[in-house]
Amino acid sequence: MMKSVELAFAAALLPVLVQGATPWMDKSLAPERRAELLTASMTLEEKADELLIHFVNEPELYDYFTNRLAHGRTFGAIMKVTGARQARELQELALRTHRLKVPFIYHEDVTHGFRTVLPVGLGTACTWDEDLVERCEAMAAREAVSSGFHLTYAPMCDISDDPRWGRICETSGESPYLSAAMTGARVRGFRRHFASCIKHYAAYGSLRAGRDYHAEDCSERALEETYLAPYRAAVAAGVDAVMCAYTPYDADNCTFNAFLNKTVLRGRLGFKGELMTDWQTILSGVRYGIAKDRRDAARRAILGGIDADMRSDIYGDELPELVRAGVVEEYLVDIACARCLTLKFRLGLMDDPFARGCDETAEKAAQLTKENRALAREAVREGAVLLENRGGLLPLSTARKIAVGGPLADAPKDQLGDWPCFGRTNETVTLRTGFREAWGRNLVGVDEAGTVVYCAGEKVAWGGEHHSRLNPCVPQEQVAEMKALKAKGKRVVAIVLACRPLILADVCEAADAVIFSFFPGTEGGHGLADLVAGVANPSGRLVQTFPR
Repeated sequence: MMKSVELAFAAALLPVLVQGATPWMDKSLAPERRAELLTASMTLEEKADELLIHFVNEPELYDYFTNRLAHGRTFGAIMKVTGARQARELQELALRTHRLKVPFIYHEDVTHGFRTVLPVGLGTACTWDEDLVERCEAMAAREAVSSGFHLTYAPMCDISDDPRWGRICETSGESPYLSAAMTGARVRGFRRHFASCIKHYAAYGSLRAGRDYHAEDCSERALEETYLAPYRAAVAAGVDAVMCAYTPYDADNCTFNAFLNKTVLRGRLGFKGELMTDWQTILSGVRYGIAKDRRDAARRAILGGIDADMRSDIYGDELPELVRAGVVEEYLVDIACARCLTLKFRLGLMDDPFARGCDETAEKAAQLTKENRALAREAVREGAVLLENRGGLLPLSTARKIAVGGPLADAPKDQLGDWPCFGRTNETVTLRTGFREAWGRNLVGVDEAGTVVYCAGEKVAWGGEHHSRLNPCVPQEQVAEMKALKAKGKRVVAIVLACRPLILADVCEAADAVIFSFFPGTEGGHGLADLVAGVANPSGRLVQTFPR
């Protein structure tokens, strides 16, 4: 079936008689048709270059980038520009050097906020509030667009029940149903302002023993019943792009896996957008011995259904020669190119490359606003979970003296979590700062206070990509400090910040009250102080099983 679909698509790319030299600029046509017409006017090299996603913010890579443009070759997308100024500069360069004036599209990892950093994925999922999550992602999208970005590598659709895995913080929980609901809300929020690329397709979270990139062999039934649920929701919400996983499925690399990419994604799920690799995953096929060399990897990827090549440039280097040698049929390159161009037309980049985020004044006005901070604060309050409250200790009156201590009381870097995007530590409200603003002079030293808010948990470096923990617990020295405070007659309120579910039995024993928050972001101090003071009532609910 897929062969006939592809051939029909190829037939649509045949040259047509249209008035004017640039028929693809006819705004009355659908973005898909405009992309087809532009593809039909491109050389083989231009089509292959359109499939490349490049990273410019390292000196040697920037030099390679400018040298390639100087020699008549280009890229379709650029990752991680530094803001509106660089976005404009590179876009001007693209328009000067591309024969057909095709602009770049800019990508970024806007995973949990942009300049105003939100709680990590598990944190906003604990709100169980689709409307709030959608509003949060729309806010993040507005900020990102103001800095020149057009597409985010988010939301993460992976499902896992292993708290040892560092990337579990990016997910929306272990329930396929809830994860699907949260994913749909996130996609809808992002797409109010820019494009969304879900990741990592597919079953990346089915790893073993918390080991990142580990090759796990899940069944097709598990794929259908568990891991594909959020992907279905994302496609239903109109997601623009999908990023494949590093890992294999059924002994074949996801990047080369025609069953996953064509039969399942295009066929069963009905996805029509752009399918891209993750960082150098075409090249990883060579490293892992799945492909013989770069040429074979390019062949396998295009046959496997991959449209865009992130950071290996293998498509640009190898596809033209593979086509000329008769190894790869050109219509496959045409299909991939048209899918990538369709998104540029849909976003309006072909009509005005500078309409989105190339204005530094607008950039400053859009970010870290009072309204954005208020929404982030709301997300912290709604996503934090009250785990223990013996004797009704909480809420604490701001008229009573308290102390704030613990290693995460002044830890803005940890509080922002992994992938904080453009978030800055000096703009982050720490827990101590939030409580100082709420309690004023009644925030005193430990010796003067009958109640101590102890800020415990993980360092951000203990989680995230390629960081796993064999024993996901609160460090024992932190538990010992809470026990010592109890021994002195203090009442202890533990606020635990983490990127993953933790073993908390000893914390619940050592403290009178326990509030758990997945890394809360820029407004963490304000939001958590609101809960302790009773300004807001704790309403968050866990979305992951906590280990014992």
